[in-house]
Amino acid sequence: MNYEMEMRVERRMAAEQGRAEGLAEGRAKGLAEGRAEGRTEGLAEGLAEGLSKGEKRALLRVISAKVEKGKGLAQIASELETAEEDIKELYEAVIDHPGLLPDEILKIMSNPQAVPRA
Repeated sequence: MNYEMEMRVERRMAAEQGRAEGLAEGRAKGLAEGRAEGRTEGLAEGLAEGLSKGEKRALLRVISAKVEKGKGLAQIASELETAEEDIKELYEAVIDHPGLLPDEILKIMSNPQAVPRA
């Protein structure tokens, strides 16, 4: 084998080794970035879901109190300065499950098979 041919073989081997190392490094970096991005997205979604659940719980408390005073959907919506359709699902859940606590109603709304037994 002449010198030129040896150099080509060495360059090819070095290139293959460099490619393999680059792939491994790229995969590791991509995996780490993907995990970090996933954690960030998960935290953001969890926070948003928690806030939404807290808002629903607070609205359920208010709606329950107003229903106990004999108020209807239209009046409650007016007093809350919101559209009827924005609170209709919560209102109906309170009407369908009188006497239940907001947390119990939220469980039923998220899982209709979780209706508590009397």
